[in-house]
Amino acid sequence: MELSDDILFPSTYRMYGFNGTVTIPKGEVTLRVSYGGVYLDTLTTFCIVDVASPYESIIGRPWIAGIKGVASAYHQRMRFPTYKGIAEIIGDSHAARQCMQADVQINEERRARQRREKNKAKEVKAAKKLEKVNRLTMVLRENMDAFASNMHDMEGIDPTICCHHLKIDPSFKPVRQKMKRIAPDLQTAVEKELKKLQEAGIIRKSQYPQWISNMVVVPKKNG
Repeated sequence: MELSDDILFPSTYRMYGFNGTVTIPKGEVTLRVSYGGVYLDTLTTFCIVDVASPYESIIGRPWIAGIKGVASAYHQRMRFPTYKGIAEIIGDSHAARQCMQADVQINEERRARQRREKNKAKEVKAAKKLEKVNRLTMVLRENMDAFASNMHDMEGIDPTICCHHLKIDPSFKPVRQKMKRIAPDLQTAVEKELKKLQEAGIIRKSQYPQWISNMVVVPKKNG
């Protein structure tokens, strides 16, 4: 219809589609709708939206009720009273079919465009993720000697760099906890892990004549 945005005034509502999508109108405009000279001449407020459509305008039920009209979609006709009698508007079934086909084509093109944009966004996201993986792989390869692939490669850390201390107040009396048995379903896993740590030299057998604490088994997130 080639209307200027300067004649629009703000809209007071939003338009909701059947699929839940929300369309915010650009504004509203009041136009004169006439038919057959003096047979029909009304002022109608239209809601302007920026969407692709084969229709220049869509007139809804409030306008039909306002002119006391009766519409038949099957017959493609609408009748309404005038001071000269009953007037009739006859629709064009061929034009209606062309509009419907054009609407279907527009929707297909829109969905295809959305799929392309979605796939492009996925490709960009995958490329960024791949770039991060490549950088991480490069760092790991350049510093391979700084990482341990198994427990036997963990030769230890110089105490001058890092050392773990038990923060025990010497004024407190040591406590020897009573031994608690581990659940049978965890016994095998605990023995397996202790054996691996002992073979790697990370732990060793020792006796604590004054204090001892029970082992606490904490399951991992990955099972």
